[in-house]
Amino acid sequence: MQELATEMAAKLGLDPRWLNNAARAYVPDGEDSEAALIAVADNLVLRVASPRFLLVMKLAAGRDRDIPDIGVLCQALDIKSADAAVDVAIELYGEDSIQLSDRDDLLLIASEVLEPFH
Repeated sequence: MQELATEMAAKLGLDPRWLNNAARAYVPDGEDSEAALIAVADNLVLRVASPRFLLVMKLAAGRDRDIPDIGVLCQALDIKSADAAVDVAIELYGEDSIQLSDRDDLLLIASEVLEPFH
């Protein structure tokens, strides 16, 4: 698989590490019942995370480069407050999740994203 990903990176001008498992630590437990299934070939189906799962994973990661994505995902999900965004994260990860920083840190990230929309 890695060999194919490396070939694709060269062909498409992608970072050679574009396909990796770094996000695995941020995937909430439980099934993403809203995930999209995309048939790629007769014997290959991709499961693409739902906007809710992507939102909480990006909130948990807390990276500056995810801020624009968090804003787009909040808009797509019609989330208008930082509290509502953090509530979704806590719902999917659980109150005592090790992936999430404390509620105040999450609120700070979500507020930064949502403030321009108000």
